[in-house]
Amino acid sequence: MSWNKTDRSFKTLINRRTTNAEPSKYWYNEKNDLTIDIHSSEIKTDTIPSTPPGADTAVVDVYAYAARLTLIEDTSVPGKMTWFASSESNTTLAQTDEAARLKDWISDKYGDGYAIALYDGSDVQIPYSDASGWYFDYPTGILSFANASTDSGSVSSRAPYKIVGYRYIGSKGGSSGSGTPGTLSKWASSTTLGDSIAAESGAILTITGTLRTTVGKSFYIPHPTKAGWNLEHGCLEGPENGIYQRGYCEGIEDCVVKLPDYWGKLSENDYTIHLTSCGNYSLYVSHQDADGFIVSRCKTWKPRRKYIKFSFIVVGNRVGAPMQIETEVTSIGL
Repeated sequence: MSWNKTDRSFKTLINRRTTNAEPSKYWYNEKNDLTIDIHSSEIKTDTIPSTPPGADTAVVDVYAYAARLTLIEDTSVPGKMTWFASSESNTTLAQTDEAARLKDWISDKYGDGYAIALYDGSDVQIPYSDASGWYFDYPTGILSFANASTDSGSVSSRAPYKIVGYRYIGSKGGSSGSGTPGTLSKWASSTTLGDSIAAESGAILTITGTLRTTVGKSFYIPHPTKAGWNLEHGCLEGPENGIYQRGYCEGIEDCVVKLPDYWGKLSENDYTIHLTSCGNYSLYVSHQDADGFIVSRCKTWKPRRKYIKFSFIVVGNRVGAPMQIETEVTSIGL
């Protein structure tokens, strides 16, 4: 025969294909495959604590002994052999009210304390080893009996049945959302992904915002002169988002240094200038504005024009990029 129900069920549960039944093909003769179809709406996304809570939470509904839930008989099954959890107490109405079904019960795989406890109509607990062979299906909230007899009486005589347990009421659905190609994703909520402020293009990462680190920023590259070694250099840090220009200039007496045309839009006006003379003479900044500055030689008693040469470093504070130099831990966001 090509298959049977027991053979197919077992192979499906262990993620094997079913192409022929035993003994023609045992489970280890079948090929591995994704045999269980899971919809994203079935995926629990909130954390279930390993110890059951003592009262209702945003994730877990608690059905303690004092509030044990009376199950509803499934009247489509004779002999009171099947029951289900429902918020509808009227047996007739509950048969067709799917919205009232109480599903997603938490099994003991999340912790031993989550195991369903079953009680009969007299509030006598029925153990798992009972002769009735009862089984509670946690995902659907359905109680089934394999045998009509229990350790003390029949299944029908001990009805109705009640349970003590825990039901998952947290978020479900797995990760979802849409985004821009090349943009790194972030969790917009506990179940939804969206765009972050970081975009990747080849070996370049672009961040449309502020980058904060708790340690430092550095490059780490193969050492340019020592084989088998690496080289790391860190970024200079200070209480501002600094920008700079550097270079050399030379001329007669007064030298005009023109900064890039964008400098005035990029830097605050209070930028500083550091000069290093390349000769035995003193220099000073005689004029400074958003376009550049003029460097002059300190005059002596002899009125003559002299050749000067120097290097410079200009440091400014980036416009529109203020820093909170000192912040409380709770407000820094790290």
